[in-house]
Amino acid sequence: MKLVDYSVKDRIGYITLNRPEKRNALSFELVGELKNTFEQAEQDEHVKVIVLKANGETFCAGADLAYLQKLQSFSREENLEDSRHLKELFYKIYTLNKVVIAQVQGHALAGGCGLASVCDFVFAVPEAKFGYTEVKIGFIPSIVMVFLIRKI
Repeated sequence: MKLVDYSVKDRIGYITLNRPEKRNALSFELVGELKNTFEQAEQDEHVKVIVLKANGETFCAGADLAYLQKLQSFSREENLEDSRHLKELFYKIYTLNKVVIAQVQGHALAGGCGLASVCDFVFAVPEAKFGYTEVKIGFIPSIVMVFLIRKI
């Protein structure tokens, strides 16, 4: 099963997170597929606007907890590479030469909130919840803060 789906209709490119069983949590592989799919959509001359959305009830629950546990055994260099990987995705979306709209149908938490924050616009259902919940466990949302502060 693909972690990210891509389709085009009426000059709109739809990039869909497709990991609903894990609440679309960000893993190294999912971030990689998102980077590649945004690159594809940016190069697609049939696409004028990109909508980032998700399958399931949650837009994105942030980092995959099982992956976060694995990070604890990584070396400093491996953790740095992981952070760069996510930063590259956020930067790609933030600087894309096409308008990116996040379509948030449920919770967008931690890295998922960051994912929505770097988009040009966010359209959300009234029940959607946004938050940088990682601060409750001592993490600082440092990667997304650069983009968030510029937007504010």
